[in-house]
Amino acid sequence: MEIFISYSELDKEVAENLHHQFNEYYVKTWVYCRDKTPGVDTWNEIEEELKSAKLILWLCSHNSKKSQGQLKELEILKKTDSNPKPALVPVILEGAVKEDLPEQIRNVNYEKLDGYRFSSFTLRIIRAFFPSKSEEYVSNQWLYPRPSDWLEIIELYGDMEQYFNLKDKIYFRKISPLGLLECYSPQINGLYWVPSRTVRIVNMSEEESEARESEIPQEYTILAMIDAEATGFQIIRKFYKY
Repeated sequence: MEIFISYSELDKEVAENLHHQFNEYYVKTWVYCRDKTPGVDTWNEIEEELKSAKLILWLCSHNSKKSQGQLKELEILKKTDSNPKPALVPVILEGAVKEDLPEQIRNVNYEKLDGYRFSSFTLRIIRAFFPSKSEEYVSNQWLYPRPSDWLEIIELYGDMEQYFNLKDKIYFRKISPLGLLECYSPQINGLYWVPSRTVRIVNMSEEESEARESEIPQEYTILAMIDAEATGFQIIRKFYKY
């Protein structure tokens, strides 16, 4: 077990969302509402999973003060003799403040989870505690894409989480003077500016690239082709014969 998520029943949807996000990175996460074993004693199983986890995420909201289950999980963790002992990170949910944390963990450095930022929060936690798991999404060398390249979302920044998921593909058109990349997204059927660090170039076969080209409005493919020529790139597709 890598992550145990402690939550109030009223915050179950948040816990389930995080469970899903960590699974996207192949980080084994245990959440009672999803992973409990039918027919097994509840607290024996919770104690076993707590002790075997490498990291405990303790979700804190206004509901946590009345959550006897969460408080009991803290007591179990306090008494555990596991070596090494699981790390504990309080996670303050939107609308809550540090003072909502139980006194025994109020001085522990915490993280905040706001609004739609589940994916960026997840990636932040994984990079801090399980860096090898994030290597697939991190490149030591960033390459400037060429107009008409397909890019893959590897990080979600700002309000991107409202529109995209990790691994979504977007079509690069041009770069702005500020370094943002203007891309066409089939997911939202429109243009979107993304920071360069949130994407990487996708290596597609010519056949796959041509098949995906049909998802792009022709005005954008032609403009991308013109922009490519203007910047010195020779990437005109076979079916554009002039």
